[in-house]
Amino acid sequence: MLLDTIFPWVEEEQKAKAYEKRRVEHGRKATDYALKHFLEVLVWFQSVILQDAAVLFSRYPKCALWAYAPFNTPEFKAFAQSSIAILQHAEEEARLKLEQLPETVAASMCGVIEAMEVWQNQNQCDINMKLEYVQSLLLGQVGSKSRAKRSWNIDTQKSVGTFPLKFSPALN
Repeated sequence: MLLDTIFPWVEEEQKAKAYEKRRVEHGRKATDYALKHFLEVLVWFQSVILQDAAVLFSRYPKCALWAYAPFNTPEFKAFAQSSIAILQHAEEEARLKLEQLPETVAASMCGVIEAMEVWQNQNQCDINMKLEYVQSLLLGQVGSKSRAKRSWNIDTQKSVGTFPLKFSPALN
């Protein structure tokens, strides 16, 4: 397999579980998280290097690097050709999606604006209902105070005479 040709010792190290054996044999002193993660990164680099090399192979076919293993094998050359075809197809799909993007964004924005208008209308209705309720409460309060004030004035006139008593707010 092509991946196994780059850093072949990493796979062997992981398969043999040499790191785990060292930890068991030497205890906590042998714990090396950096080594463990370094091996994982090297495994990831295997695919990254092959993918990047496939692209570079198509762009720079006369580069001296292609004379060395694993890049000089028929397996790598076939991989590079298929990778280029896949990348071209993906780039074409992305280009088509980008061309359609303004229409998609416009449709999304229209939907957002409509939703905001509905939300605003609902909020306006709620506010109007609450305002009417508060107004009715205030009118009820004013009405009951004026009725109470009128009845109080009549009662005071009867007891004092024809002159209604007026209280100053400072005296209360």
